[in-house]
Amino acid sequence: MSTVCILYGFGERKHVSKRFQRALKQRGHGLVDNPSDAQVIITHSGGCLLLPDKISAKQIIHIAPYYWPDKTWVSCMSRKLIDDLRTHHKGGELRFWARKTFWNVLYSWNMSKNFRMLGNIRNKARWQRGDITIVARPKFDTFCTPDPKAMPFEHAPAFVSMPGHHDDCWRDPKPYLLLVKNW
Repeated sequence: MSTVCILYGFGERKHVSKRFQRALKQRGHGLVDNPSDAQVIITHSGGCLLLPDKISAKQIIHIAPYYWPDKTWVSCMSRKLIDDLRTHHKGGELRFWARKTFWNVLYSWNMSKNFRMLGNIRNKARWQRGDITIVARPKFDTFCTPDPKAMPFEHAPAFVSMPGHHDDCWRDPKPYLLLVKNW
């Protein structure tokens, strides 16, 4: 099976993605911390801004990439918090939401990572791609433009529309894991 590296966005790290990691391992994938060692790189949100210059991954999956130039981060985050609370309340997963939000707040203090993401937003570099690049955009994503052609890719990747909201990959990883190839 494939070795997978997850590049997390603002306020995210391993505690937020426990279900996702468990599901990857159950499918036989190995998790690595260094993107240079991965056959598959999965980015979530602002994690798309943290890809190193040189990668050898055969597949890159951008889940809900942070890119909506017409909206401020504050407006995107406000809408996300409201949508998250509503979705998790309806799904009976308020405990999951509270735990995820706690870790989001704690991890948001990782200033070196935040400044790297901010710098990469400001420098407006074209996004890199692997042999296979997929953008999985949740239908109700508050951080990702609904216009895939507006995203700054060097070459057009494959776009996949997913149900749900921005962080639903952490809550229900199954549809996203179907995108991961076995190398």
